[in-house]
Amino acid sequence: MRRDGAELNKILEKAFEDAPRRIEEFVPIDVGNGTISRTVTKEGVILITLNMSFFEDHDAESQTGDDYIYLWFCFGERVSCSVGEERKIYDIENGQACIYEGSGLIERVTYQGGKTYNLRCMKIPASYYYAMLGKYFDSKERDRYRGEITGDITYIDIDNRTEHIFTELKDYTQYQSGPGYLYLESKINELLSLVLASVFKADIVTASRRLEKSKVDAAVEARRIIDDEIRNVPGRNELARLVGTSTTILGKSFREVFGTSIHAYVIDQRLEKGAALLLGTDMSVKEICTEIGYSKASNFAAAFKRKYGVIPSRYRTQLQQGGSS
Repeated sequence: MRRDGAELNKILEKAFEDAPRRIEEFVPIDVGNGTISRTVTKEGVILITLNMSFFEDHDAESQTGDDYIYLWFCFGERVSCSVGEERKIYDIENGQACIYEGSGLIERVTYQGGKTYNLRCMKIPASYYYAMLGKYFDSKERDRYRGEITGDITYIDIDNRTEHIFTELKDYTQYQSGPGYLYLESKINELLSLVLASVFKADIVTASRRLEKSKVDAAVEARRIIDDEIRNVPGRNELARLVGTSTTILGKSFREVFGTSIHAYVIDQRLEKGAALLLGTDMSVKEICTEIGYSKASNFAAAFKRKYGVIPSRYRTQLQQGGSS
């Protein structure tokens, strides 16, 4: 059985309206479980969080604003959406995000009963987005970046850094008034810069002009292996063997494509995962060290402090205290 989602539509309309206030609504208990919340920055960026499940299939719809850029992130069940009268379909898988320019058309989504949806949406005022491009990018980059989101939908994969930023975003309430907005803006800008780097793949595009495709492919595959095996990352020789090249060529190719060395990338990914585990689990620092591939807690603590400014235990305590205030 499928419900028309009238109650859900009212909640979504509140979440997607433009008024600058923070709201949190509960999914009606006769419909399902969960919450839909919204936070607005001083620049008018709207962050919407949807954590919900339904007893039966639910149809919902909302109108996109043609003066907004939309960023959707999926951390749960796959979502399918149709747009406009032509019912153009796009899907967002778990662990995936998409970015597109609003069209002013109606978006329709069917949420399946019995499934849990965990979605984030960033509505970015187009004027703010394009002003940012004008401030930080040259004319050729701006034209290319504008083209990425005009007329179609671009997809990217979500990594643990994205999840980590979303985890930290909710802690803006630990600050009062202006500092709270400043913290919120900084985290949203951090998230946006990460998304833009992924969407536009600027490093890979630049490197592809200088490197043979096989070398670019080897570097990309090496990064995938590192991400999948962060606890026991293969040594340089083994990593090069796995991607079918030499250690020298892989090292140079990796730096050309990603702008950093393999060693530095491994350390950064381990620290990002460590920070996410500190925030999202009750694991001890020692357990986290083992999980991310550090044999000594002292080495982890020193590297963590260089990146985040505090040792791991203090980092967790500060955020826990902030979240409870």
